[in-house]
Amino acid sequence: MNRILYLHTLDSETIPGSKEIFDGIFLGGNYKSVMKLVESGKIGEKDVRFFLGCAVWSPKQLEREIASKFWIVGNLPKDKIMDYNGDVWASAVKQLGGRYKLWEDLPSNPMWN
Repeated sequence: MNRILYLHTLDSETIPGSKEIFDGIFLGGNYKSVMKLVESGKIGEKDVRFFLGCAVWSPKQLEREIASKFWIVGNLPKDKIMDYNGDVWASAVKQLGGRYKLWEDLPSNPMWN
C-alpha cells in the first residue's frame, strides 16, 4: 500500500490532526492544510519532509522488535532529521559510534549495493 507520510516542525494548531512524536517533530495532520502552506510559500523544505510508502506494525510489535534488537534506536537532532540536503542515514550511523562505522558507507539505495 502506497501513501504519503510527512514529518514537520509545525504544531498541531498550524496543522490540525498532527501528532508530536518527539520534541518539535510532528507526524501527519490535515494534508490540505500542509499543501496550502507549501503552495503559499509559508513553509519550505526545512519545515516538512514527505515520504512515500508505508510501514505498519501490529500493537506492541515495534516495541518487541526493539527489545529483540531487530532495530537500533538513536537520537538524531531535529535539524538532521529535517535536512533534505544531508545524508540522514550517514548522520544517524555516525552518531552510533565505531561499532557501526562500516554502515556509514552503505548506499542510500540498497539496490546500489
